[in-house]
Amino acid sequence: NLLDQAIEASGTESTRIVLGGFSQGGTVAILAGLSYPRKLAGIISISGWGAYRQSLPPKVLEANKATPVLFSCGKGDPIVTFPLTHQTGEVLQSIMGDNASIMHVERPCHPPESTEMMAAAKFIQAQLNL
Repeated sequence: NLLDQAIEASGTESTRIVLGGFSQGGTVAILAGLSYPRKLAGIISISGWGAYRQSLPPKVLEANKATPVLFSCGKGDPIVTFPLTHQTGEVLQSIMGDNASIMHVERPCHPPESTEMMAAAKFIQAQLNL
């Protein structure tokens, strides 16, 4: 596992890692983070979507059932459309409850706005107690 290799090489505890990504990277962060067998500090997805939305709940391992998740999407994103991201947000909310923070941002493009990047920075600071 790539994450295990990075943890071993760096000596960083998994509980000090916030896994995140943009677009397809956000999709990978959600699935990899929630199915990772060691506790993570947090998961961030910006302009991503949930792969395996209907079958995601059993893929979430015990270690990360309570891991905070920040999921941000644009209402006018022409690449990853709002119906897809809205459904993903609902699935994450149903699985993670209050541990999922869902942001629906009024933006007409795929790249994130500064408010999303600031929210991600604050999320990382909060999860890592910086």
